[in-house]
Amino acid sequence: MISSISKILAVGAAGKFAGLVVPALAERGAKVRGLVWDAGQGEAVRKSGATEIAIGDLRDRASLDSALKGVDAVFYIAPAFLPDEADIGARETSEFLKMTTTALALPGTMPRTRALKE
Repeated sequence: MISSISKILAVGAAGKFAGLVVPALAERGAKVRGLVWDAGQGEAVRKSGATEIAIGDLRDRASLDSALKGVDAVFYIAPAFLPDEADIGARETSEFLKMTTTALALPGTMPRTRALKE
């Protein structure tokens, strides 16, 4: 599957779980754009294998639109610290699927949405 995807946006690339996904994707030849909310996290995410860094916030539609430009897939694991994560996850996963060919998500994190577009 990765061979047909040229660029993957990893949401929360500096986080506990997505931070493990970035190097795994890079090792498999994917170009990874790491989405972080703090610019200071960018260098660490690059060192873990991201080829690009996007600064954004899940509550800021414009920053997400910018991060999504030119990506073919999105890897999203819901951040546990957001009290309104279910609403954000449902909305953003729907948007990710409109703007990319594939959205990958940790099963069970967004019960009201489809985690994978076929």
